[in-house]
Order: sequence, then structure tokens, then C-alpha cells
Amino acid sequence: MVEGACSLNSDPDAGAEDPRVAAGTMNPVNATSPWVVWAESVAGVDRIFVSRLVGGTNFVIANGGQPISSPAGDAVRPDITFSGNTPYVTYLQTVGPGQQRVFTGHFVNPADPTFVLDTPDGIDVSLPDIRSPISSGCLANPFNGDGTSCQGGAVGTPFFLFTDPARLFADAYDASGLTTGGASDVSQSTATVSGSVNPEGAAVKAHFDFGTTTSYGSTTSDQTIGVANTSQGFSAGLGGLPAGTTIHYRAVVTSDFGTQVGNDQTFTTAAAGGGNAAGPAPVILGVPPAPDLTPPTVTLRLKRISLKRLLKTGKLQLVLTASEASVDVITATVVPPRARASAAAKKKRRPVTIGRARATFTGPGSKTVSLRLTRRGKAALRHRRSARITVKNKATDTAGNSRTTKTAVTVRGG
Repeated sequence: MVEGACSLNSDPDAGAEDPRVAAGTMNPVNATSPWVVWAESVAGVDRIFVSRLVGGTNFVIANGGQPISSPAGDAVRPDITFSGNTPYVTYLQTVGPGQQRVFTGHFVNPADPTFVLDTPDGIDVSLPDIRSPISSGCLANPFNGDGTSCQGGAVGTPFFLFTDPARLFADAYDASGLTTGGASDVSQSTATVSGSVNPEGAAVKAHFDFGTTTSYGSTTSDQTIGVANTSQGFSAGLGGLPAGTTIHYRAVVTSDFGTQVGNDQTFTTAAAGGGNAAGPAPVILGVPPAPDLTPPTVTLRLKRISLKRLLKTGKLQLVLTASEASVDVITATVVPPRARASAAAKKKRRPVTIGRARATFTGPGSKTVSLRLTRRGKAALRHRRSARITVKNKATDTAGNSRTTKTAVTVRGG
């Protein structure tokens, strides 16, 4: 083999360690080829490099010949996989004395593969130098066009493993900021509806549920939202609608590991015999408009964080998605550990408020909100292996309507 006579690493005199290999292609018209990832010392710092076989004759280092990890600390234990025609890489990097984090990312631009980091802050781990293997449900093989068409209707969502502390956890890429948009081109029986979502580095499937009630009953065909790290718009046409009727609809996004549902929106089809309900309703002089009695639709998503990291930063990051302009009051609580004393003591295990935040929206849209822990909140979380945090959000729109929603997450590793 020709490659046996030369070195793949950036500097043949530098130490190349811990290589991993995956087969795939970023361009489905080309044959599948090996992609290799390894750790190599650069100016005394271990960096991560990725190389691919080009033309079946020689390896070329991707990312413009540069390492994909930063020079801020040693990066080790890389792993690589493909999801469809996109390569994904994980690695561990030292970010402080005795502290490592898992970083994940993917490559874009098949003509000149460039690395994009999907987890800029990384994920805390407690055990040093433990690899975080990554894989997906859509690997290249002869039966799926080298990853172009996933078997069984899979999306190919990348997933990876990590330890924290001394326990094995699995995590997967997850979209954010799902919003149901407006309707257009409304007629007696048809309309076009829209939505948006940030895939957060991995492809997702999207569709719309619609019907005459919030039970919906009808669904558009799935469409794939490609790999991206910014909000992506999508739309679909609805047909067979009854004339002069209020239609409910919502955007829905799915990965291989879950489904996210957007806020409910409505429009009214044109009445039979003429008129287009998409336009503004007529105003009769002397008659005040009907008050808005619909409270805002709000969803909450807590960003991934370990208990150790939460105590260090003192901040809980939340992605707030609202259907319209609103003022939101967010409260996070945690239940103290079980008391081992009397029944009366156990009844006193009331939730402890660990932090509050306030956000103002000019929506619809999404906004990241930082909820700062109070001293009492930090004390309630300190010295615990895990904690179930409940976040309650009360949103009030400009008409004074309000709605309260709750979500909960278990944080581990402290």
C-alpha cells in the first residue's frame, strides 16, 4: 500500500496518538473513503487533526490543514462517525487544572471540509482521558447510498456517551427554538403555513399538524431540515380545508430520539361565495373590537449542564420561545433531599426557590435567558449527586392575558 510509505500526521516528527477511523463521504456522487482523526502535539499542546483519503491515492488534512481543537489546552481521545453525508467528531479538552470537557462538532463544505464546533462550552466530565464515543443511526453502507438515504426512515441523529461522575450517560443532538409561524395565501380550502427551528448542528424532520380543533387530526408530509447552527425556515401547503372555518396548526420537529411541538396558531379560511379571511376583519364604527382573550403560548427548554458546572457558574441557561410579545417571570425550584427523621419532618420537604429571572419579548421568537442561582439555591444544590429542578414560567401578553407553564430537568454530576 502506498500510504504505508508515508506519514498521515501534520508533522511526521511530532507524536501522533490515538487514531480513529470512519468510512463515509460528504459528496454522495463520490465513493465512500476513510476519514481519520487523531491527537498530535503542536508547540507542546496536544491538538486534534482530521484527514480524509482523496482520489484513492493520498490523505489530505481537512479544515484547511489546521487542527480542529483550540490551543487553549491539551485535546485528547477523539472519535469520529458519519451521519448521512456529514462527519462528526468528539474529543476531550483540558479547560482548567484537572478539568476536562467533551466537545462535539461537524464538517461543512464538501469541496473544502471545514470544522464547526457544536458545543462551544463543552460538557463537563469527572473522569480524565475517557473517550466519548460518537455514532448515529445513518452510517454509510452499500444499502443506503453511502448515507444518502437512511434505512427505516431514520433521521441519523448523532449521539455520544460520556461519564459524570464514574457513571455512563448518553446524549444526543437536539434542535432548539421551534416556532410556528404565520399563514399566507389563505383561500376557501387552501393555505400555506410556516415555521422555523435551529437544528443545532444535526438534521431534523419537520411537518405541520392541522385541523379544526387543537386535536388537529391531519398532518403534512415530513421534510428534512438540513445540518445548520442557525434558525431555518420551512413551510407547507394545506389543502381540503372547509370554507369559513378557523383552522388550528402547529409546527412539529422530530429527531431519532424525540419530538418537539411548536405553539398553536390559527387562521380562518375564506367564506364560501367570496372574500378572503386572510385579510383584516372589517371594523364597524361605534362597536369596539372584541378583546383578545388568548394567553400567549410559551415553551421552555433548559440547556444541557452538569450539577458541577451549574454550581461553578451560578447560572441556569433557558431557551424561552413565545408566540407573541410578552413579559415572562421565571422561577426555578428544587426539592430538598429526603428527611430521615419523623413523618412531620418529611412533610416539610417543600420546594426551595433557587433562582428567579425576568424576560421581555418582542416576539414571536426565541430568547436565551440566564437564571442566576441565589445563595440559598447554591446551598440547596451543594454536596448532591443529582437534583430535579422544576422551572415555572408565567407569561403575560400586552392584553393582560397570562399563561403558566412548567418544565423539569434532572442535573447530575457534582
